[in-house]
Amino acid sequence: MSPCLEALKPLVAGQEPMVDADRAQEEAERELELEHGMRALIAGALLPSGESAAARP
Repeated sequence: MSPCLEALKPLVAGQEPMVDADRAQEEAERELELEHGMRALIAGALLPSGESAAARP
């Protein structure tokens, strides 16, 4: 079950819906996705108009 769905399950008394390790892993994955997206955005902005990244050597 995905961590997001896991968080929707009813809470057991005194128990967190997700453990800290799951949160840390999700945060690391989001940061990595953000970094990849920012690099792609910057690379796209630096290309001359009409040129695609796939066409570059």
